[in-house]
Amino acid sequence: MPTAVPSSDSDGAVRLSRASLFALALNGIVGVGVFFAPATIVSEGGAGSLLPAFGLAFALFCPSLGVFAVLARLLPHDGGPAAHARSVFGERAGFFVGSIGYVAALASTAAVLRALGEAVYPAQGRGVALALLVLFAALVSRGLTMSARVWSSLTVLKTLAIATFLGAAWAALPASAEASAWSWPRGSSVLVAAFCFQGFEVTSVVAGRGRAARAMIEAFIAAAVVYMVFVWVADRLWTSGRVAFTSADPYGGLASVLGARFSHGLGAIVSLSAGGISFGMVAMTPRYAMAAWPALGSRRALLGTACLAGLLLVVDSLAQLFTLATLAVVAQYAASACALWVKAPRPLMRALAAASLGNCAILSLASSAREAALFVALVFAAALVSRTVIEPTPFRHKRECLTSPPADAPSSPLEP
Repeated sequence: MPTAVPSSDSDGAVRLSRASLFALALNGIVGVGVFFAPATIVSEGGAGSLLPAFGLAFALFCPSLGVFAVLARLLPHDGGPAAHARSVFGERAGFFVGSIGYVAALASTAAVLRALGEAVYPAQGRGVALALLVLFAALVSRGLTMSARVWSSLTVLKTLAIATFLGAAWAALPASAEASAWSWPRGSSVLVAAFCFQGFEVTSVVAGRGRAARAMIEAFIAAAVVYMVFVWVADRLWTSGRVAFTSADPYGGLASVLGARFSHGLGAIVSLSAGGISFGMVAMTPRYAMAAWPALGSRRALLGTACLAGLLLVVDSLAQLFTLATLAVVAQYAASACALWVKAPRPLMRALAAASLGNCAILSLASSAREAALFVALVFAAALVSRTVIEPTPFRHKRECLTSPPADAPSSPLEP
């Protein structure tokens, strides 16, 4: 089978520490979803469905986490799902999966930057988003070491901010606060919670830079602990009446626990968390491009990504980008699960791959017919382009070997 093509990145010798990989994974998982998901779930099925929904979502993502962790050890290459597909199924499969992954990362980058810009300054959301894109791209252009320092710092800051909010919420709990009786959540509620757990797969894009498998697992467990504490506190605040739940508020009224003087405090924490996600996406999206086209180079990948993300930012509506990105992430999960099925045919590994594919099927049900049709069109376009990839990459040309005869010349002087 073909092996993964090494990255042509200029900082190819950079090795990331376990702490940097952990911060990258945690930053990718813990975003803004946990602040909005509880209110949505309670609106659909009541406070009793909150903890069960997050518990089921955690279980739902464990197989996919296992697939990526195992492949990070079996195929310790940069590139994530594209590298998995290339190593097992060949160059065209790597290009195909990498193209879908790049579109997913690009859509996520544009959507998160746009949302962050509108949260910081609603009147000029696009302008703020473009300014942040330029700033983040400038930092990323300094190299992987600088990028790791920035995303690690942002991860620490947003973790401390979330911990501060949880501490204030815990202090606001009445002494007699009790949890509501558990109830079986709706399927849509589980899917809402499930979207909070994706993002660990971004670490596989730099899996060859260190112990990515362990970092993914540890970050996933840490994020799950944060989520469970968050929803546990939120449930008791709403059930005790300390916070009046209102479905009109995207936070469900939780911002009130910080007091009148800090009425915008939760919004600031959400913006900081979104900023961490945004920078991580700007840093990793060019590497998704290099995973599809290994000879592209880091500078061209970053420049092209910045230009395309900038174009997407000026689109009037980016509501469909989130779902498109989610479907593309699910497709990457499926591709990696198929790679594990072939690469490690032992029963336990195949059971893990099959469970991950089941997870992908369940997550796909969250899309509407229009969004599914758009994603199918994307896959079809990527498939058509991938059929034209004859050489290892569309941008690489094989050098002629000076010791070999031309292709049209006889291999021996005795041949006619």
